[in-house]
Amino acid sequence: RLKFAGTRLQVSSIQSDDMDITVNVWTDPLVMPEADEQLIGDAVTGYLDGIRYGGTFNKTLLLDAVRRVPGIIDATVGSCVFTAHDAEGTATTLNGQNYESVAGHIVLHEINIVQYRNE
Repeated sequence: RLKFAGTRLQVSSIQSDDMDITVNVWTDPLVMPEADEQLIGDAVTGYLDGIRYGGTFNKTLLLDAVRRVPGIIDATVGSCVFTAHDAEGTATTLNGQNYESVAGHIVLHEINIVQYRNE
């Protein structure tokens, strides 16, 4: 961005925020007999990578990405905690729909998948 001459800027760089998430999935046992952690993890990572720098995480858009995995009928978020690598090491539990990253970017740190079979 352009600034007026003489404007002082302080630029800092910190690690991406980490996300620990529990995803509850309802699966079609004929298509996905066991929860495929790789496919579900790839869907979550793909969503996070698609958020533009400085953008906002949205829980509904994440669940839409998970539901696009073949064999997933429905999905919910059990818990979602973001940890920023700022001076305070701030941990934020997502209680609403959105989270704005401290670092401007979010990476998947840990995913737990709870599978329910839709029989």
